Amino acid sequence: MMKDVCAGLPVNRFNAAVVAIALSNESSVALNEKMEFKEVGRFEETGWKQSRWIDVGCRELVLDKEKRWHNLSAKGKK
Repeated sequence: MMKDVCAGLPVNRFNAAVVAIALSNESSVALNEKMEFKEVGRFEETGWKQSRWIDVGCRELVLDKEKRWHNLSAKGKK
């Protein structure tokens, strides 16, 4: 699903995706790293999961300039 969402970014006129993830979930952290999301923030003890406070990470994936929707539509006009 994550690959489909990222592939749809330029088609739907987005230049970036932003996610918030539970940093206690190692598989979620690993998936985001594999998908090349970069950590841009951390909120300590702001998420509630399994009856305890957890740290939440903010991550972003910014598309390369060539892959952004306005560049794709400009290529089609030539």
